[in-house]
Amino acid sequence: MRLPDKEVGIGRYPAFNPESLRTINIHLAHEDVPDYLFELLKIILRSESAWFLVPKYRFILKPLDGQELADDDAILFQEKEQKQICDYLSNLISNIRCVADDIFLVSKNGNIIVRYDHHLISEGLSIELNDVNVTGTLLQNLNLLGAELELYYFNG
Repeated sequence: MRLPDKEVGIGRYPAFNPESLRTINIHLAHEDVPDYLFELLKIILRSESAWFLVPKYRFILKPLDGQELADDDAILFQEKEQKQICDYLSNLISNIRCVADDIFLVSKNGNIIVRYDHHLISEGLSIELNDVNVTGTLLQNLNLLGAELELYYFNG
């Protein structure tokens, strides 16, 4: 996984190098927010026990109560905080209006990147994975929810 240098001036944009083995793109509509989006996020976050919440440039709203952080700090959160993060993100979407507001979820082990950005409703929620077994389990759980999605693969 790589992050661009701050000097490049494009903010944080986590990416796999080479590209991810699998990408799941989940389609959403305006009426899916916040309840259905909350359920999607719960399923996604359950696939790993710890995650980083990474702002592209800054957090537009404070993610966790009582946590002091600089605007561009990444936050590590554990399983016990996942519900709070799901609630935060599912209600935040109306405030994400431009590229500067984009947020990424990165699994602590570095195998999953979730792109939570200003294109969420128009282009979907993109999940990039480098573990095929985790992808299979995630697809099963998303299918049980009835998620409308596409799966892309890279045979690297």
